[in-house]
Amino acid sequence: MSVFQTDVHATLPRTIGGKGTELTIEEDGQTRTVLDACGGAAVAALGHGNERMIAKIQQAAGLPYILSHGLGSKHADDLAKYLVEQSPEGSFSSAVFLNSGSEANEAALKLSKQYFVEKNEPKRVNYISRHFSYHGSTLGVLSLGGFQSRRKPYADVLNTSNFHKVSTCFYYRGAKPGQTEEEYTQQLLDELDAKFQHLGPETVISFTCETVIGATLGCVPPTKGYIKGCRDICHKYGALFVLDEVMSGMGRCGTYHAWQHEMDEGPDLQPVAKVLGGGYVPLAAVLISPKVYNVFKSGSGHVVGHQTYQDHIFATSVGLELQKIIKEDQLVERSRFLGLKLEKMLKKALANNPNVGDIRGRGLFWDVEFVQDKETKKAFPRAVGFSTKVYKAGMKRGVHFLKGVGTVDSFEGDHIILSPPYTVSEEELTKIVDVLKASVEEAQGESL
Repeated sequence: MSVFQTDVHATLPRTIGGKGTELTIEEDGQTRTVLDACGGAAVAALGHGNERMIAKIQQAAGLPYILSHGLGSKHADDLAKYLVEQSPEGSFSSAVFLNSGSEANEAALKLSKQYFVEKNEPKRVNYISRHFSYHGSTLGVLSLGGFQSRRKPYADVLNTSNFHKVSTCFYYRGAKPGQTEEEYTQQLLDELDAKFQHLGPETVISFTCETVIGATLGCVPPTKGYIKGCRDICHKYGALFVLDEVMSGMGRCGTYHAWQHEMDEGPDLQPVAKVLGGGYVPLAAVLISPKVYNVFKSGSGHVVGHQTYQDHIFATSVGLELQKIIKEDQLVERSRFLGLKLEKMLKKALANNPNVGDIRGRGLFWDVEFVQDKETKKAFPRAVGFSTKVYKAGMKRGVHFLKGVGTVDSFEGDHIILSPPYTVSEEELTKIVDVLKASVEEAQGESL
């Protein structure tokens, strides 16, 4: 095997095709189809082999490559304008396009620092983020992130002097017994404010969080008032508020931006990816607020740092077509509508299962967290591999889930994410939930 894959010992099923919500895989000499219940990592919003996307890709294949440092393109301009116009008025004024969520979050780190260089505030050298967070796999955003199992091999080279952490917003595991959601939210906001005070408010560049926590903890929505409260604290001290919507944005949670559930005004910077290219092209972006844009415009007028494939003509051309399909087919609304149905199905099928601790999510972004003891919320030991057993049982039954580990401490705690294409049917959702229920029961039989 020539590919240096994540598990160097594994012989993975080979994906040889896909159409709609189904993938065709080859394993042990046999070919079969599986229902894609996760869209990769919440990526494939239109499913696979969309005819309109195929036609667009074929048409765009003739476009040239340019280095966008010296030449512009209508395609990147059009996509940036489209994203701005699809957002609440005044939220964003521009966008820069990259290739992955990691790159987008790295760019947000750099842009936020240069923002204060332009403002002549050299004391601002500190970033605040959250424990258990994940913002990408490059060293800069691993320093920003707080998911220890992904940081561990690189811990001695990560920056701990300029990157600081506060508690994440995870009511199911973070709240004290008897603590109301309102009390828990205020506790977190007080902690963030105290962190600003401890570091010196004039030294903080930004606070970054995921609007809805993604793969690491599993589709965790914020408590009421938390996101807006964080924004208010940042702006009180003159820092930037950055919302990472790489996984949760672009309609995945039932609104175009996940923060639209929480507040009317957007963040200062917003990294997005995944559904931006929908798996058809590698594509990410940082959406930039007028406040940030105007500081650059009135300052040096120059953004330091550029990448070879930034604002790529082919990728932005294809990405714009995908976003137009999402709007024209009303798929954000469909995500919201089907998400409500999926929530009811999951809770009916699994809420009373003794090893299901929590069912949470929004839109077509749902998670089932498994526990060994429902009352204490004690997780299965990692060695049990509970979520892996559920995943394998699902594949055996023809449904592909996204499995995760680390909901308790970055190392232990099992969960399964459901993030199907926005084009999924109600009948397919029923199958997904039925197979998940049977797969959980099979895993219980092997583990208890």
